[in-house]
Amino acid sequence: MMLKEMTGYDPEGQYVTVQHKGQYVKRVTYVSKEAFLERMPQ
Repeated sequence: MMLKEMTGYDPEGQYVTVQHKGQYVKRVTYVSKEAFLERMPQ
């Protein structure tokens, strides 16, 4: 899968983490808001 644009809205309020190399997507994982915020750089 090739990553060209990352936009959208999830009505369930889920967050995603995307592992990629350049434009190529390696893995997409759905995570909770808390887990997402823990992974964000401060």
